[in-house]
Amino acid sequence: AYQRCWEYDKTTQTCNDLRKDQRTAFLLSLFLSFTGAANFYVEQYMLGGLQLAILVLMPVIIPAIWLVYVFTILCISALRDWSDDGTLRLFACINMQSST
Repeated sequence: AYQRCWEYDKTTQTCNDLRKDQRTAFLLSLFLSFTGAANFYVEQYMLGGLQLAILVLMPVIIPAIWLVYVFTILCISALRDWSDDGTLRLFACINMQSST
Protein backbone atom coordinates (compact mmCIF):
# COMPACT_ATOMS: atom_id res chain seq x y z
CA ALA A 1 0.00 0.00 0.00
CA TYR A 2 1.24 3.45 -0.95
CA GLN A 3 1.66 5.87 1.97
CA ARG A 4 2.29 9.55 1.49
CA CYS A 5 5.12 11.08 3.46
CA TRP A 6 4.02 14.32 5.11
CA GLU A 7 7.43 15.41 6.36
CA TYR A 8 10.70 13.89 5.28
CA ASP A 9 13.68 14.39 7.56
CA LYS A 10 16.81 14.41 5.38
CA THR A 11 19.25 14.00 8.26
CA THR A 12 17.70 10.81 9.61
CA GLN A 13 16.16 9.78 6.27
CA THR A 14 12.82 9.04 7.90
CA CYS A 15 9.27 10.00 7.12
CA ASN A 16 7.45 11.76 9.95
CA ASP A 17 3.67 11.75 9.90
CA LEU A 18 2.63 14.88 11.78
CA ARG A 19 -1.07 14.58 10.96
CA LYS A 20 -3.61 14.30 13.74
CA ASP A 21 -5.51 11.08 14.29
CA GLN A 22 -8.63 11.27 12.13
CA ARG A 23 -10.64 9.01 14.41
CA THR A 24 -10.03 11.29 17.39
CA ALA A 25 -10.92 14.38 15.37
CA PHE A 26 -14.11 12.71 14.13
CA LEU A 27 -15.20 11.65 17.62
CA LEU A 28 -14.49 15.11 19.02
CA SER A 29 -16.51 16.72 16.25
CA LEU A 30 -19.32 14.18 16.69
CA PHE A 31 -19.75 14.52 20.45
CA LEU A 32 -18.21 17.91 21.34
CA SER A 33 -18.61 19.96 18.16
CA PHE A 34 -20.56 22.69 19.97
CA THR A 35 -17.54 23.41 22.17
CA GLY A 36 -15.03 23.67 19.32
CA ALA A 37 -12.98 20.77 20.71
CA ALA A 38 -12.24 19.28 17.29
CA ASN A 39 -10.98 22.63 16.01
CA PHE A 40 -8.65 22.96 18.99
CA TYR A 41 -7.46 19.40 18.34
CA VAL A 42 -6.52 20.15 14.72
CA GLU A 43 -4.93 23.43 15.85
CA GLN A 44 -7.53 25.78 14.38
CA TYR A 45 -7.54 27.92 17.50
CA MET A 46 -9.39 30.93 16.11
CA LEU A 47 -12.37 28.90 14.93
CA GLY A 48 -12.41 26.80 18.11
CA GLY A 49 -12.24 29.94 20.24
CA LEU A 50 -15.09 31.50 18.29
CA GLN A 51 -17.25 28.40 18.81
CA LEU A 52 -16.42 28.34 22.52
CA ALA A 53 -17.15 32.06 22.90
CA ILE A 54 -20.52 31.65 21.19
CA LEU A 55 -21.34 28.73 23.48
CA VAL A 56 -20.42 30.72 26.59
CA LEU A 57 -22.20 33.92 25.49
CA MET A 58 -25.45 32.30 24.27
CA PRO A 59 -27.15 32.47 27.70
CA VAL A 60 -26.53 36.24 27.61
CA ILE A 61 -27.13 36.96 23.91
CA ILE A 62 -30.48 35.22 23.46
CA PRO A 63 -32.29 36.89 26.41
CA ALA A 64 -30.83 40.27 25.42
CA ILE A 65 -32.13 39.91 21.87
CA TRP A 66 -35.51 38.79 23.20
CA LEU A 67 -35.73 41.79 25.57
CA VAL A 68 -34.87 44.23 22.78
CA TYR A 69 -37.49 42.60 20.56
CA VAL A 70 -40.23 42.73 23.21
CA PHE A 71 -39.36 46.29 24.21
CA THR A 72 -39.47 47.38 20.56
CA ILE A 73 -42.81 45.68 19.91
CA LEU A 74 -44.32 47.25 23.03
CA CYS A 75 -43.03 50.70 22.12
CA ILE A 76 -44.27 50.47 18.55
CA SER A 77 -47.71 49.33 19.66
CA ALA A 78 -47.79 52.05 22.32
CA LEU A 79 -46.88 54.75 19.80
CA ARG A 80 -50.05 53.87 17.90
CA ASP A 81 -52.24 54.24 20.98
CA TRP A 82 -53.00 57.88 21.78
CA SER A 83 -55.46 58.57 24.59
CA ASP A 84 -58.28 61.12 24.37
CA ASP A 85 -56.57 63.72 26.58
CA GLY A 86 -53.54 63.97 24.29
CA THR A 87 -51.15 61.85 26.33
CA LEU A 88 -49.28 59.03 24.75
CA ARG A 89 -49.69 55.78 26.63
CA LEU A 90 -46.40 53.92 26.62
CA PHE A 91 -46.62 50.58 28.33
CA ALA A 92 -42.90 49.78 28.49
CA CYS A 93 -41.46 53.05 27.21
CA ILE A 94 -40.94 56.39 28.91
CA ASN A 95 -44.24 58.06 29.66
CA MET A 96 -44.48 61.18 27.50
CA GLN A 97 -47.23 63.71 28.16
CA SER A 98 -48.25 66.84 26.29
CA SER A 99 -47.44 70.12 28.02
CA THR A 100 -50.92 71.59 27.66
